[in-house]
Amino acid sequence: MQKSSIVLLITALCLAGAGSVSAAPSDCNGRTGKIRHERACDAYYDCTDGLGVLVTCPETHYFNSQTSTCEIAGEFDCIESGV
Repeated sequence: MQKSSIVLLITALCLAGAGSVSAAPSDCNGRTGKIRHERACDAYYDCTDGLGVLVTCPETHYFNSQTSTCEIAGEFDCIESGV
């Protein structure tokens, strides 16, 4: 069981590229999928069974939660909330 969790974590890190392991947001709780970052338009969590990997979109791109992809900033509305 623990071995499969380690393999899953390594796979998630490889798929996320420049992402970094982060504390899972409450929205990741038990879920799998891409969840918008709570404060940054250019970031999202790639959630797998409640574990969130923070992923940053390429420069000039924002995460679109409707399509679950990074898209060119300005093609849809995104308001960053303050820290």
